[in-house]
Amino acid sequence: MKRLSKVLICLAATLAMVLFSRILFSTGVLDFTKLPEFEEGSYTDYYYLELDSTQKKAYTAIRESIYTFPVQIEIPAPESCSLSHVLDALLCDDPYLFMFDSGSLMTVGKRNYFVPDYLMSIEKYERIKEQVEKAADDMLVGLPEGNDYDKELFIHDAIINSCVYSDEDIISESTVEGVFVEKRAKCSGYSRAFKLLLQKAGIESVLIHGTATDYDGNSVKHMWNAVKIDGSWCFTDTTWDDPVSDDGAEYCRHTFFNMNAAMLNRTHSEYSFTYPCTDISLYYYAHNNAYYNVYNKNTILSIAELIAESENGEAEFMFADSSVFETAVHKLFKGEEIYRSLETANLKKDGRLVTTSIRYSLDYNANLITVYFEYKD
Repeated sequence: MKRLSKVLICLAATLAMVLFSRILFSTGVLDFTKLPEFEEGSYTDYYYLELDSTQKKAYTAIRESIYTFPVQIEIPAPESCSLSHVLDALLCDDPYLFMFDSGSLMTVGKRNYFVPDYLMSIEKYERIKEQVEKAADDMLVGLPEGNDYDKELFIHDAIINSCVYSDEDIISESTVEGVFVEKRAKCSGYSRAFKLLLQKAGIESVLIHGTATDYDGNSVKHMWNAVKIDGSWCFTDTTWDDPVSDDGAEYCRHTFFNMNAAMLNRTHSEYSFTYPCTDISLYYYAHNNAYYNVYNKNTILSIAELIAESENGEAEFMFADSSVFETAVHKLFKGEEIYRSLETANLKKDGRLVTTSIRYSLDYNANLITVYFEYKD
């Protein structure tokens, strides 16, 4: 859930006169006959590129000045610049912008100023930023040197294993501070932390805000990420891969790791993203040969491979739709075909598996099966 930026348009002459002295104190006497020239920045961020020319100039002016905590920042004329779009773009593009989340527009004569609503002092910001940087760098220790997929998976798991979901309407929960410092965050905090770490790893990503419908049918405002892997875009929702369990146990799931748009749209909606996300080969279960469009003899052999390769006593696999899933559940457990997989896997495990009993869990929403097996004493 994302706290929306609020923009207050202050055009009343009386208010402008009250604030006029504030500007003079900071910038000196102004020449209203000569307005400044603004330039677009050289940013390549997704939301920056979505803005029009005037909005890009306002974006550039704010982003290049905000880190020094100025009282106000001069920007182009508001009639050709929607400040709410600019602020939203800034806060989505740059995960380090957690010193403010809103501000007001002040007009004096022909000049226009963005007045940030700071959430902290510059001293506190710099202290928290240093903590964030250290925690982020520590989290990246052990980052694989291989391909971007492996790096993304490492970062995904690192965030989930170090943070718990919390939605207590605390500002830090919506920022990278929540994940890296407080270790408690909501979806916007998870997404911004994921973007920051991917950025450090040289992987392009974008914050996506929209609506999601959870397993209980509740529709809520939500945030997740689009990630570019090997030239293809896909969607990852780190928040929903870190579920709040009934028994208090901690889980790191991969159900929402690198989904294509068709898969994501089953639960996520009301979002906009320019680039196509159609590749299913990057999806976690497809990438690991654990995603099945049909159930047949080859499926049994593939499940045996998953069990044989597992080092933690469990194996997960997913089915493309509910019909195939229900067929698999019936044949694997009521038809006891899972034991054929166990026996085949046992040959590769040097006979160390218990092949007479097995536990399993079913996720009907994701068409996901998890089997738990044991080793002989």
